[in-house]
Amino acid sequence: PSPAMAAADVQCPVSLQPMDPDQILAADAEVLAGCQGPGLQVAMADGRGRVLMATKAISAGEQAFSAPPGMRIQPPGDGPEEAELRNCFAEVEDLCNSVNSMFRVLIYWAALMSLTAEEAPTGRPHWPCVSEKDQAKVLQLHKPATFSSTCNGREAAAVIEGAGDTLPPEFGEISKLPHRLTRTVCTQDTTVRALCKHFLLHIAPQKLEQLVLAWKYNSFKQGGGLRLFVGPALLSHSCQPNCHWEEDDDGRFCLIVGDSGIAEGEEATISYLSREDLTEGTSARRDSLANCWIFYCECSRCLEDMGTPACRRCDGSVPMSVVLCEEEEELYPGLVVFCDDCQKEDLHTTHGYFFHCSECDLDLCPACGALCAARIEGAS
Repeated sequence: PSPAMAAADVQCPVSLQPMDPDQILAADAEVLAGCQGPGLQVAMADGRGRVLMATKAISAGEQAFSAPPGMRIQPPGDGPEEAELRNCFAEVEDLCNSVNSMFRVLIYWAALMSLTAEEAPTGRPHWPCVSEKDQAKVLQLHKPATFSSTCNGREAAAVIEGAGDTLPPEFGEISKLPHRLTRTVCTQDTTVRALCKHFLLHIAPQKLEQLVLAWKYNSFKQGGGLRLFVGPALLSHSCQPNCHWEEDDDGRFCLIVGDSGIAEGEEATISYLSREDLTEGTSARRDSLANCWIFYCECSRCLEDMGTPACRRCDGSVPMSVVLCEEEEELYPGLVVFCDDCQKEDLHTTHGYFFHCSECDLDLCPACGALCAARIEGAS
């Protein structure tokens, strides 16, 4: 799913434009294959990639979109026919525990269940496989561009590749506020490499990691398993969504328009958070989203509830930026980041994001940043 989203009550913003049919890659058509409903089309959102936009006004309660059942992944069952898979799942579980994996076991298992026959493990004749066409759909979905080497289960790519002390080039800067200028090195998931080696997979670790990330950031939890609806993965999050989804009797994903309806040119959004989490305050919601999906929410509800804090040390003249903890390298290598207001320590590991002033290095936890923003709004 695309991080951040357009306001639910705002019609077609300048940054949201329909894609010309000639611009839609064949891969995008594959992603939407089997989807039904005349109400939505692919659009490009500034800095966020592909989203789904209403092509006409859609009334409350109407079905705007439906998609095929998609892929369903469950841990192996108890039946004798799944004994071999149960043993393989246990091996994946043991391996994840041994290397302190970045994600939970089922995410890696889902990626392993998304291999083609040519990529399947050596000596495992009954391994479930997917077609190249279905795998290509999964690989087209949104994935974070980079991760910090401070994340559990990740190492700098140069270290993994045995390139001595030479680190790969740093990624470029991202200048769009309120996101901080990002500095990070190339990293790789150590669990992925261990899986490739352990199961003798015929797939490059980089490709397997792309499958892992596609499942992590696009699947829905369902019961004890995961569900991946390929087309609906283009739906963005909002803390004030204009749609919700249901599953029909045939297992299809059905997007239902909320009470306010959708205007022509408006982006369709759902909530990635549970109903309970949506009742939390803005800082808590943003923290959950940053922890689970690595983005700082700027939906209409979040922006209305809380602006961006300005640095008090700089007389309120410098807007603070947002550090996404799983994306960026340490601000002060070898030192713990603490909140300069409440003195809470280790912001980089206890939160999904925090605020930072690039002029004077003032750092604020999400809660203190919210208080700072409220004081500024009250003064104005």
